Amino acid sequence: MFTELLHKMSPQWLLRSLHLLARGYGSVVTRDELAARDQMIARNICKRMARGNISLQMGRYVTSSELEARRERNLKYSFAE
Repeated sequence: MFTELLHKMSPQWLLRSLHLLARGYGSVVTRDELAARDQMIARNICKRMARGNISLQMGRYVTSSELEARRERNLKYSFAE
């Protein structure tokens, strides 16, 4: 069955599929790496789309999730010590 399927496929498609499969087994991407990559992509898009705002172009801004994390840390901080 599998050999019949291989014979029906075009050579270019087969090579491309095998290349993609081999590439997928080369490295394992963790969730943290994916999150970091997504954050980097979002920052790069913001840098490209910011027209005239130097702070945005340089990446000096705080996202809502970063702001919320900062708020949580501040709530847990003990000012008595």
